[in-house]
Amino acid sequence: MTKVAGYAAALFWTLIGASATPSAPPRDGEARKPPGAPTGPIGKPGILARIGKGTTIHVKCMGTGSPTVILTAGLGGSWEDWWRVQPQIARVTRVCAWDRPGAGFSSKSTGEETVAETTDYLMAALKVARIKGPFVAVGHSLGGYETLLLKDRAPQDVVGMVLVDPSIPDQVYRLNKAANRPPLTDEQMARPLGVSTKQVVDPKRNYGQMPLVVLTSTKGPEVPPGTADVAAFLAPFVPMTAEMHHGQAELAALSSRGVQRPVPDSGHYIQFDRPDAVIAAIEEVVTAARIGLRTDTPAGSTAKVRDRTRPGNRHPH
Repeated sequence: MTKVAGYAAALFWTLIGASATPSAPPRDGEARKPPGAPTGPIGKPGILARIGKGTTIHVKCMGTGSPTVILTAGLGGSWEDWWRVQPQIARVTRVCAWDRPGAGFSSKSTGEETVAETTDYLMAALKVARIKGPFVAVGHSLGGYETLLLKDRAPQDVVGMVLVDPSIPDQVYRLNKAANRPPLTDEQMARPLGVSTKQVVDPKRNYGQMPLVVLTSTKGPEVPPGTADVAAFLAPFVPMTAEMHHGQAELAALSSRGVQRPVPDSGHYIQFDRPDAVIAAIEEVVTAARIGLRTDTPAGSTAKVRDRTRPGNRHPH
């Protein structure tokens, strides 16, 4: 089936009129159960952090060491989205995946949460669970928003970042404009997802020399069987894909050490299609962050960076 390179499923936000919420499963193809969903020990709940007002946030941690990797899934996803990645990272350092309200083992969603609020929930859950920095923040798709906001709100704690085919700031507006679609109404943009895409816009954002890798998918949507005009079907995705790539390059440029890395043979869910690429990027950033933490530790400080690298484990340069 024909594909268009660089397509990100997150662009469905535009096609569904920004009607989904960050916490609730979308009505389109963004969310899907990970193939071969985990069973056994990995499928059991971890910490159920009660953060107040009847809200419980699930956090699943594995491994030991520092910095702690924080995994944030995309729209409608859960901690299970990382099942091919988290156990491997746990061999190197501590790694924690979490669920927004309405996903996984967390409590129900109100359907009105924005990414600013879900980032509040994440930070509260980390505090309740006594999970302290330094952190390497990892976000897929919409999870890139909470990853950016976590760094913005805790700049000293987040010492590295990996964005996995991330959504881009002001995505709804930018993709609509790229595809020459009519602007969304004020009512549509007032919905949680429309608000969220604006909440992460910050022209002054600068991450200095923080280790940062942005992974970009290289596969596109499959053309439905029986499509009469394939070119017409694919045409809207071409400018939106170009805008997504441009926006992801902008995210990589937030750090002088940032890099955008296209991942061959990967769709939007790179952690499913090419978990090796995600694992390598996280290990690379963890290693760079450890070096930076050792370099930045003042003389006489009692701060320590625990490295749980096992002999023979691969560390990308």
